[in-house]
Amino acid sequence: MAESVGDHQGEHLDMERGERRAWPHVIAGAVMFSLISFFVFAGLFEAVISALFSKHNFGLCTSLCAMAFTGGWVWWVYLDRWRVNEAYSSRFVRGPETLFYVPMLSIGYALSRLVERLQTNFSKP
Repeated sequence: MAESVGDHQGEHLDMERGERRAWPHVIAGAVMFSLISFFVFAGLFEAVISALFSKHNFGLCTSLCAMAFTGGWVWWVYLDRWRVNEAYSSRFVRGPETLFYVPMLSIGYALSRLVERLQTNFSKP
């Protein structure tokens, strides 16, 4: 029998959970990941566009492209993994002070699941 993977197959129901919910931490992690991704994409697009068109300023174009790529990137990273991420992150929630480090764990877990998904998809014959 195939192993259930993702929210739609109920993977989060079989995971070990902590005593407290971690939704604020997962959402904070997704927002932080979105902001970091936006600035990375904006920097990359600005570098490429300024290298190609050195005498022109494409700030608005760069920002719009970065927003579009960021939206797609974050959606793809967290696709079908919100509840799984919350179940994993709930293990580390102890009190209000955990809002400082659990979002980073949430981002790391989301990225590790992305790598796992890519490995699974590319290893199929």
